[in-house]
Amino acid sequence: MKLEQEILKKIFLILIFMCHIQQVWAEERRSCVAAALILPLLGGRNDTPIIPVKVNGRDVAMYVSPAFFGGLYLRESQDFTLRPGRIRGRITENAGHTVPAEISFLDSLEIGGAKVDSPQFIRMPGVVTQTIDGKPLVGVIGDSILSNFQVLIDMPHARLALLKISRDDSCTDVEKKLLGDKVYSLPMRGDRWKIPVKIDGIEKLFSLDPDTGVTVVPLGWTIIPELNQNAVAKGERVMIRYTSSLGDGVMGRKVIVHDMHVSDDELPETSVIVQDGTGDAVIGTPFFENHQVLIDYERKIVFFSDSRNLMKSSGNNLHFAQIFSGLSEVKE
Repeated sequence: MKLEQEILKKIFLILIFMCHIQQVWAEERRSCVAAALILPLLGGRNDTPIIPVKVNGRDVAMYVSPAFFGGLYLRESQDFTLRPGRIRGRITENAGHTVPAEISFLDSLEIGGAKVDSPQFIRMPGVVTQTIDGKPLVGVIGDSILSNFQVLIDMPHARLALLKISRDDSCTDVEKKLLGDKVYSLPMRGDRWKIPVKIDGIEKLFSLDPDTGVTVVPLGWTIIPELNQNAVAKGERVMIRYTSSLGDGVMGRKVIVHDMHVSDDELPETSVIVQDGTGDAVIGTPFFENHQVLIDYERKIVFFSDSRNLMKSSGNNLHFAQIFSGLSEVKE
């Protein structure tokens, strides 16, 4: 999800907070972590990562996704109100749909005990209807906050960590200490933090978005044998419905890709949606369900390890974009 230019020029959000090291890793691991904020993930396998936070003193829950640019996105519930914004614009989704938005300020935001006074946020229209653990799901925390840290999204172990990792010579293998011995890595490219992925040996760039419930590729990747015109035509017709759009939604085809690699990690029998009119290719929730992912914004590297043998309880398909203005369901 991205902001239109008139909003982007006006957004300036800096989040600075540090906290004490928690007793999560062993002593030798903690010596390489200068600060850590560890939070539980409230959802299940097929949910976007969800964390508990306090907004304006109220206990709520928020999604977390590095694909949301501009910081914080929130909307109201029946008993949770937000200050109206004076700056107005529109937000463009992956498939080209746009929805109105406003820029405003919160009185306070508290994440794991760390307080931020008067943070700027993007106020979305609509009313929250879903809750988790009795907390309304009011919005999403995006990259303008996350990029101040090394971010560990660990859905298999139901945790999210915001880290400050030391770069001393003794900490060169800290990723292995956090993720295990077999760690893969990839560069992040461009200002949208995309990673290279190979399908049939052909490299393409994908956005990392745990809020997208499926893996999505654009229709025009016909140079890839498994995604050429004939292969896609044989795929099941699906409809990706956007709650903000009129009509039936965006049509696509579901294709099973047999040769897909993220770094040297093979993703066999991967279901992808070839979507007509989509802008970016997206690595979605299914990848995060089965991997521990460490995003190092400072060095522009993504580290991850395979955790497919770890089963986490099923979720309820909770997604910020799906609930409000994005992928709400895939009909077959």
